[in-house]
Amino acid sequence: MEILLNILGWLAWCIVVYLAITFVYGTRIYAKSGIPLNSITCVQTFLWWAIALTFLFSNLSKLHIIWLVPISFLGARFIVLTGLPPIVAQIILLLTQIFMPIILLGVRVPDGGSKHGENTHYQSGGVALASDSTQENPSENRRDVQAYRASGNAHLRKLEQDQAIFEQTKAVEANPESPGVGRNYFLRGTAYYNKGQYDRAIDDYSNAIEHDAMFLGWIAEPGHIGWGDETRRQIQLNPETEEAFRLDVIKNTHQHQRYPFDYYYRASAHYAKGEYDKAILDYTKTIEIDPDMGPAHYFLAEAYLKTGNIDSALKHYDALKRLDEDAANGFLSRIQNMAEFSSMPTQQE
Repeated sequence: MEILLNILGWLAWCIVVYLAITFVYGTRIYAKSGIPLNSITCVQTFLWWAIALTFLFSNLSKLHIIWLVPISFLGARFIVLTGLPPIVAQIILLLTQIFMPIILLGVRVPDGGSKHGENTHYQSGGVALASDSTQENPSENRRDVQAYRASGNAHLRKLEQDQAIFEQTKAVEANPESPGVGRNYFLRGTAYYNKGQYDRAIDDYSNAIEHDAMFLGWIAEPGHIGWGDETRRQIQLNPETEEAFRLDVIKNTHQHQRYPFDYYYRASAHYAKGEYDKAILDYTKTIEIDPDMGPAHYFLAEAYLKTGNIDSALKHYDALKRLDEDAANGFLSRIQNMAEFSSMPTQQE
């Protein structure tokens, strides 16, 4: 009987190790793809490893793992959503903040996202906010917006989602008509995403899409300050080139500013909800704007797999192979290992 219990304990430990490894693999894939990591997932990943290592190097009975696994699974959600119990929650969140950079070592986050969902274009201040002439004190208002945004970003990096939401909300309220307010909706949506509140995240990403479209029209206005003195001089010498410059500004803003990421992250929220058809629409829109965004091809192919559309998934495998061969090979292996297609030979070029 003792031998049987010992085997059962080791079996439970192996299951936890499997969860720990797969959660690390998943978080690294998500981080590499620029998808914001859910705080609950981060805490669960930490807890799986804490349980695995504790029972590996201690004399505690591994049978305790059987009841610790469901408690850890539900407890991670409870801690992130409520912050209770206060001291325990703070310690676990602090340890998670230390743990996550370790397991993400070597992961190159694509331009436009970070491991906690902060957009690097926003962090670097890629586009300055425009002042609103209808405000009583535009410069002071702009400083308020920037201060709230910076504070919100700091909280986002610390996985303090509620504080991040509060600060980004204040930024929106400080200057709701600013052409750059889309970035605040985007970052608040990311905090909601991290909390697992996907409906609110989708609403904010939708607002970001709307306001960033307005921003796009604003920055593409002839003679905008972003065009530069040299561009203005060329237009003065040859007015017929103005439209070409305007179209070039729109193209560059689409591809290298925040516009494609609004759709990309909204697609990720739909994907997390299991709304694969809606995710497909938004990933497709992302690729229309930026055809070279590898993560969008990857998750679009995954969404097609979820809906059983293998042919469409394989089309994006071809595009992904050109952009990220490692991710493409991993994706192809998954298709080859699917039971219903295990007997079908799939050849790589």
